[in-house]
Amino acid sequence: MGGWEASTLHRDFEGREPQSWQESLAFYKHSQINRPFADEAYAKPPRVTRYEMSRREAEYNPITQAWRDEGRERVARERDAAHTLRTRNLAKDRQLAFERSSHDVINHTLRRTGLPDAQSEAGLTFPTQKREQRLAHGMDSTAPFNIISGLSVEEHHWAPPQHRPRIAPPREDTKLRSITQQPREYDMLSNEYKREHERRTAEEHERARRVAAERFWATHDYDVVTSKFYDPDKEARAQQLTRAIEAEQPLRQFNKLPPSYQQGEGYVYSITNFSVSNEDLFARFKAREQRVIDAKAHKWAREAEITARAADAAELQQSRTLNRPSHNRYEEATSHGYDIVTNKGYFDKDPAALAPARTVPKPSHWERLQTSSNHFWNTRTMQTQQRLALSGRPASEGAAIGGGGGGIGGVNALDSTGSARGRPPAVPALDMSRARAPIKQLEMTAGSSVRTGGFK
Repeated sequence: MGGWEASTLHRDFEGREPQSWQESLAFYKHSQINRPFADEAYAKPPRVTRYEMSRREAEYNPITQAWRDEGRERVARERDAAHTLRTRNLAKDRQLAFERSSHDVINHTLRRTGLPDAQSEAGLTFPTQKREQRLAHGMDSTAPFNIISGLSVEEHHWAPPQHRPRIAPPREDTKLRSITQQPREYDMLSNEYKREHERRTAEEHERARRVAAERFWATHDYDVVTSKFYDPDKEARAQQLTRAIEAEQPLRQFNKLPPSYQQGEGYVYSITNFSVSNEDLFARFKAREQRVIDAKAHKWAREAEITARAADAAELQQSRTLNRPSHNRYEEATSHGYDIVTNKGYFDKDPAALAPARTVPKPSHWERLQTSSNHFWNTRTMQTQQRLALSGRPASEGAAIGGGGGGIGGVNALDSTGSARGRPPAVPALDMSRARAPIKQLEMTAGSSVRTGGFK
């Protein structure tokens, strides 16, 4: 689209909406490539540098009152001289045109010699002084009579009768000419009021006393010599305030501390002898601690239970991990009686280090019997103790349970009905570890006899 078409569209669209889609697109395209204002409106302002400002500041010398540029100074002087000459000529013309004397009073020469007639040239009219025609002469004195003869100015006056001052007839009601003509309430000769002298004098004395009291109390509040207030009531209040301050002085600095410091442990008891210094604060401190403990007791118990179960599970997992391989591997590795790497015997004078077994040997029949018997009687003992606790019977009746009856759980244990009955003797424990030890290893033990089993 050419420039003429764009300008035509812009001129056509001014003040109206586009009538078609084509006109809308044309107007939009025109607004994208053309500015709505002239290029001068988008010009950046001139950038004034510090150098230009310094040159402008140095153009004129304030001391010599002259421009530093000779040409500019010459033009300025010529302009000032022309302005001065024009001003003087204008003043001279005004003086010659309006002054009544047209000659010089010193040498009596005509000042307009050689000049055209100002009245004929400029059409100016000179002001002429006319005598004021007054019918009556103004009064030379404020007195309406002649001060020498005492006669009225209408009868005795130096001016002709038609020019004498006119005296107005006296008014029936007096006219106030100044404030000094007002009637006075106070007689300056007798120093008394003309009316109600006693009452007004008493009022003045009372008013003066109040003013004196106000001025006295305005400048007299505290006596620095006696260190007291002049007002007794104010002195009493000050003494009461001082006593209150002295009463709270020991805790004044403590009360300025933040609440976190005031309620800290350091102010509850002495860290030297652990003596409680503030019972109330100590009780609140312990109550706060107890509330925290009570609030977290269930959580701690739950955490302890979870920890115990986790420890049991970890121990069970570890035991299962260790029990997966057979204990026979350890026995086979140590059955020859020496270390296969260093060829040192396990029972020599300088024996090789024998690593302890991490696996558990398979229990024998006697160990299984003893373990199952202990578990059975321990369970019965716990059940019996629970029944005694629920029934309220003394615990001494079940003292033989798990105790001094000898053997596994004792021979005087109570049955489910609470009566004592005999138990079979406990199964003696066997030293099966030495019975299962390798024969060759035991033979190498110095001064030891080989035993294949038996009771302790």
